[in-house]
Amino acid sequence: MRILGSTQNNPIILYAGQLRFLFVKIVVEGFPALSLWESFKDHLILDHVIHLHNTSLATDATLNDIQHLLHDSGKTLQSLGLPEPTCRLTRA
Repeated sequence: MRILGSTQNNPIILYAGQLRFLFVKIVVEGFPALSLWESFKDHLILDHVIHLHNTSLATDATLNDIQHLLHDSGKTLQSLGLPEPTCRLTRA
């Protein structure tokens, strides 16, 4: 993955959290979650990659975010066929 310039020059970084929110809304409505995840994973994890400097940790952080967003829908990563994070992060 290549990260270009500052966040001012790369709006996708500013909106990764909003992309995750949209991702959850779409997959809860029935879109195949795994294919969407595979297509847009690099965009969904980008803000975490910048802060954590590690793609594996960023992927886990993103999956934890998605699981948290899924909570109210009664869905889980597993029920949607998405990978589980290897590291569960706790929320304050």
